[in-house]
Amino acid sequence: MWTTASKTLAPRSACSSGGFIGELGTSKDPDDTYIDNCFFDGRLEATHSNSWGGFIGWVEDEPDAYITNCLFSPAYVGVNDEGNKTFARGDDIHLTNCYFKHLLTDAQGATKARDMDNETLRMKLGEAWEVYAGRVLPIMTPRFLTGEGTEASPYIIATFDDWHRLATNVALGESYNGKHFLMTRDISVSRVVGTHPDGDTYNAFQGIFDGDGHTLTVNYTTNAEFCGPFCYTYGATIKNLITTGTINTSQKHAGGVVGRNGTSLLKLSNVTSSMTINSSFRGSAEHGGLVGYAIRANIIGSAFTGSLLGENSNGCGGLVGWKTNTDDSSVSITDCLFAPSSVTVGTANAYTQPLGTAQGKRARSIIAEQYVTMQNAGTATEYNVSGITSYDVGIRYNDVLYAGVGDAVSLNLGYAFTEGIEADGFSVSAGTLEGDVNPYTLTMHDKDVLVSANIAVTPWEGDGTEASPLRRQHRRCAPRWSNGHGAGHRRAEWLRPDRRHPVSDVQAGNSNQGRSALSGEMDEWYRHQQSRIRRRILQQHGGSACSVCNQHTGDRGDGGHVLARQRDG
Repeated sequence: MWTTASKTLAPRSACSSGGFIGELGTSKDPDDTYIDNCFFDGRLEATHSNSWGGFIGWVEDEPDAYITNCLFSPAYVGVNDEGNKTFARGDDIHLTNCYFKHLLTDAQGATKARDMDNETLRMKLGEAWEVYAGRVLPIMTPRFLTGEGTEASPYIIATFDDWHRLATNVALGESYNGKHFLMTRDISVSRVVGTHPDGDTYNAFQGIFDGDGHTLTVNYTTNAEFCGPFCYTYGATIKNLITTGTINTSQKHAGGVVGRNGTSLLKLSNVTSSMTINSSFRGSAEHGGLVGYAIRANIIGSAFTGSLLGENSNGCGGLVGWKTNTDDSSVSITDCLFAPSSVTVGTANAYTQPLGTAQGKRARSIIAEQYVTMQNAGTATEYNVSGITSYDVGIRYNDVLYAGVGDAVSLNLGYAFTEGIEADGFSVSAGTLEGDVNPYTLTMHDKDVLVSANIAVTPWEGDGTEASPLRRQHRRCAPRWSNGHGAGHRRAEWLRPDRRHPVSDVQAGNSNQGRSALSGEMDEWYRHQQSRIRRRILQQHGGSACSVCNQHTGDRGDGGHVLARQRDG
């Protein structure tokens, strides 16, 4: 309720007048009175009168008066200061979360709001209030949205104001049951959708919300239970949405997308939340990365990558904070990932960090080394907004392949070498790799896995000494070895047909075989030394150009490369 009425009195006496009610309570009406979410911005004018109440002039002993979430903000006060009360005079008056911008003698425990900005005051008063036309007011009139709410013509959420209109209308009791919404731009907001007026009553969102891959940034501070961008849902569908921002809460059951859903099924799909939930609740807070409190929910292809913070809070869930144990409760979580950036509170299909009791499977990464190509050989289901691709076994998230401990993952592996390199199969840093051809089977252990190629170097003729240098007949560009880096070490250089100087090198130890990592690190050095190298080779060995790789050969008469040279020449 909102009143702008002016009270003007002439008597020089106690008037027992109030902004809403003059006198309350007689033998005929002994029931208690409740005033919720009301606002007074009228005028109180009676220069020589006193004993005013901002909302109620006088309350008799018999009934009690309960005033909750109210604001006293008079446009003008011209009364005597004696005997006044900011909200109500009399006994048995109960104020909860009330604010004033003008003190009427006695604050009665209410909070001064004169120095608060509009958005701070609105958040303190709750979701039944809004900032409208530059003022903080109780919500009374629905706000219009663009669109018709059909699948063909959904309601459009493209601005801060659009989201706030949605929040306003849901707070007024409009559920949007079965209505379609489409988000067309990234937006930042400071309100949440859905309210809990009293008792078991919830103003819940029941529509179908398609984020279309856009980001909803919500920064919100609350002392109320069940908080999230969608505080309350009932049979809602939320899909293709990214949520981020910060929820600061002193109560339980906050979620990165939904605070609480009712007994009608919540459908959450292809959603990612990087929300920070910052909890000051002491004890079992039961916050969830996606949903705070779930009765019935179906969550598919979604991820939480945000933060669950609060050293005094515990009992939280990676994706769902709390699932009820009633007969009608049911929560299904499929193709989902819990990969938080930070957890200080002290889970879902796959997770990169356990949170209390492990649920689902511990996700271990499978990484391909530089010269290996790798794909999961299973059937892929892509969730383009959350970034998850699900396979028969394993998932891919942000271009990293994950699988659970004990999983047998089917992989297609290949080589990505530059010309002249050969390999014989693959090896893994952890787990067991089986098979000789695609698809290979990798059985996961509880470690991250690196897949590498078994690079083979063909044995050479000679023993690498000056008298018997290593050499190989031309089949393709060949590596050359030298022992120029100390006793017991030989060095290989790979030659490419399109260049006249070595392109990389690798230290191979005492063996005539080795593995080339093709680091390319020495390429710069060889480029600067090209003329010097070629001159040294010609000086030492003479010869002519090789018809295969256009490098100079020695004078040994067998067509083989001279493979030994000192790098300090």
